[in-house]
Amino acid sequence: MLPGIAAAFALVFLNLMKELTATLLLTPNDIKTLSTAVWEYTSDAQYAAATPYAIMLVLFSGIPVFFY
Repeated sequence: MLPGIAAAFALVFLNLMKELTATLLLTPNDIKTLSTAVWEYTSDAQYAAATPYAIMLVLFSGIPVFFY
């Protein structure tokens, strides 16, 4: 039962990490998430500044996929 719960957690976590549209619509202006930081920097063509946030986003979403 535990592997099934862990797999479900990983799938929900992945969907929450990559949901940019809801994050952009629902977060207040003073809160900065990984998705909004990547969006903000890439829309201003500041790719070097967006790189750490994008790497963290890939790592946080890739680790559950790798293990489950």
